[in-house]
Amino acid sequence: MATRSGSSEVPQKVSPRAVRQLRPTTLDTDSVSSLSQATKSSKERSPKVTERRSPRSPIIELMKEAAPKVFSSVVWDCFQDVDCPSALKLFTGWRKRPSKISELESQISQLQNDLKKVKDQLILSESSKKQALEDAKVSKEQLLAISAKLEESQKQVLDLCAAGEARVVELQKIIEERDMACQSELEASKKQLSVDSAALASAMNEIQMLNAQLELVASCENVQSQHAESADIELLNLKQYLSETLSLVDNMKNQLMDCKESEAQAQALVNETMLQLEDAKGTVELLRSDVAKAVDGYNSIALELDQSKMRVNSLEELVGKLETHPINNKSAPSEKDDHNFEHQPEILKEGEDTNQLEAEVASLKSEVKYLRSAIETAETKYQEQQIQSAVQIRHAYELVEQIKSESGQRECELEAELKSKKADIEELKANLMDKETELQGIVEENENLILKLTESLSSQNEHEHKREIQRLEDCVVELKADMMDKETTLQSISEENEMLKMEINKLSGGGKLSEEVAAEVERAKASEREAHMKLSIVMEEADKSNKKAARVAEQLEAAQAANSEMEAELRRLKVQSDQWRKAAEAAATMLSVAAEVERAKASEREAHMKLSIVMEEADKSNKKAARVAEQLEAAQAANSEMEAELRRLKVQSDQWRKAAEAAATMLSAGSNGKITERTVSLDNNSYKCSPYAEDMDDDLQRKKNSNMLKKIGVLWKKPQK
Repeated sequence: MATRSGSSEVPQKVSPRAVRQLRPTTLDTDSVSSLSQATKSSKERSPKVTERRSPRSPIIELMKEAAPKVFSSVVWDCFQDVDCPSALKLFTGWRKRPSKISELESQISQLQNDLKKVKDQLILSESSKKQALEDAKVSKEQLLAISAKLEESQKQVLDLCAAGEARVVELQKIIEERDMACQSELEASKKQLSVDSAALASAMNEIQMLNAQLELVASCENVQSQHAESADIELLNLKQYLSETLSLVDNMKNQLMDCKESEAQAQALVNETMLQLEDAKGTVELLRSDVAKAVDGYNSIALELDQSKMRVNSLEELVGKLETHPINNKSAPSEKDDHNFEHQPEILKEGEDTNQLEAEVASLKSEVKYLRSAIETAETKYQEQQIQSAVQIRHAYELVEQIKSESGQRECELEAELKSKKADIEELKANLMDKETELQGIVEENENLILKLTESLSSQNEHEHKREIQRLEDCVVELKADMMDKETTLQSISEENEMLKMEINKLSGGGKLSEEVAAEVERAKASEREAHMKLSIVMEEADKSNKKAARVAEQLEAAQAANSEMEAELRRLKVQSDQWRKAAEAAATMLSVAAEVERAKASEREAHMKLSIVMEEADKSNKKAARVAEQLEAAQAANSEMEAELRRLKVQSDQWRKAAEAAATMLSAGSNGKITERTVSLDNNSYKCSPYAEDMDDDLQRKKNSNMLKKIGVLWKKPQK
């Protein structure tokens, strides 16, 4: 925009000055020199075009006056020291931001800048119109001067023709001078016409750009209305979300109160469980004392069993002696069959020994009965103690299970409450994280927009420089083309001058020169008419642009009203942001309360740990009681085995008694030798058979007794572990 406006000002400042110095004068050398000086001055002033192409300062000043009222300080700092096209691109870039409020501000500022640019361009177009009219007037004056000069030249040619051949040489010189002057004037007029055509083309281009800008403004207005509607919808959504968050905060406060109450209840329950644990510890200690008593009773029973075993061993030794003694007595008569009645008094002594053995066996029976009664009493006492300990252990188990069930139920309830509180806290944390991410996203977007602004400024400046260089190159090419055209025209004119000289030499070519000059004048008039037509078209386009500027002004007023509404919405948003900050503080307090709940849970876990320790101790005591019960069962099994051994001893003592009775009968019936021999032989056979069998039984019983003693030793060593 700035380059085109600068190019449109070129004919306004250069060409009129170069042409206004031309005045209608007589045919002297001063006029030719003045024309050459005018062309030189126009050529010297033409490089100054680039110095006067920037009409940007009034637009930038208007931007500096209006932009701080619309934008914030941060945005205006970014837009300072920026020219018009770059500002337009920046404003269009600013319009594409995701933030609704900043987009509206950028659109409003863009519309204001567009309106100011349109006004400035209209002013420039009007000034270009005025300059074009002045140039047309100057060209008319030049044409009149040229026509007057041509008339004078025609008169002079007629005078010279009438004067004769004497002044032909002088006329040739004057014609040459006049031709040079005409050529210079024609070149100046052609240059002026080319400049006027370029100005008209630039004006048409500017009008097209204004139309495009007006269309952009209309589209921006539609987009602005859409953004305003979306901003209203977002504000409503934010209000609803804020009300929901406030209700959530109230619910969380109520839940915190409930948590505190439940924590107090849990503390009371923990105290109750601690008391119950102390009671359980007392019961466990009582059970331990009972178990110690039972162990003492078991030790006494074991001692009694050892004593009974000692007695049994002594009895076994006696029985062994009895077994060996009759065998020896029976082996003697078998060796000496001829002397049966020589040792009869010794046999009587042995009968007396058998009576003593029967007395000892009776005493042993009485002792066995006494031991059996003692064992039965010990068993009854042990069973009673075992029943009492089992009842106490059952009671302790029931108490522990009841405590476990109650603590498990309470723990489940507390865990459910804690899970719900944790879920609420996680939701609040998620909301806070979402808000933080949104803020971070906005900050990152602002940073990216600032970077884009700087990049667009640099790229826009580079683009403008490139466009300026391209325009200058195009201008150089056009000037070269014009120079080539002018050279061709000069060659043609020089050829025509030579032809005129030849005709003048022949004294028949004066009328032809005047006709050619008249043709050139007609061409100049036709170009002037074309310029007037183009000026009328430019005036119509300027009227249309004025109407569009009025429409843009109305749109700007509507945008300002929308801006005021958006400022009110911004205030509301500030209030809402304060409310959000308060809600975040409340969430922080909720998090601290959640930490307190975690502490309460940790204390509850410690109580559960203590309960688990007490339960482990109770399990250990139960295991010890089970071990004692196993030991008692083993003692009972040993007692049953001892009873079986006592029964076997009784059977053996009965057999020995019967054998002794048979021996006594046999000794009393000693008169009949055959009978005695038979009986002795039978008895020998029986004794030969029975002692071996009894020895086998004794070996088996001893093995069993040794195995039982080993088992009792193992069971006796178990409680010592």
